Amino acid sequence: MISVKVGGKPLSLDRTYTLAVNEFIAAGGDGYAMLVKAPRLVGLQTSELLVNHVVKHLSASGQMSGAVEQRVMPVSP
Repeated sequence: MISVKVGGKPLSLDRTYTLAVNEFIAAGGDGYAMLVKAPRLVGLQTSELLVNHVVKHLSASGQMSGAVEQRVMPVSP
């Protein structure tokens, strides 16, 4: 069984979600073929790598703090 939550709530089939992935995943890597034709805001439509956008953002906004959030949890069958 697969379970996906956003903000602690299950995904809604009536909503549109925006997500950020690296070039490998956006190109269908690791079995994400459904993302190959997904609309893109930045990235594969340009010659600039997504990582460059992240670096620019972090450079402009300063350092980013992080914590272990345990967002990926195993689901028992």
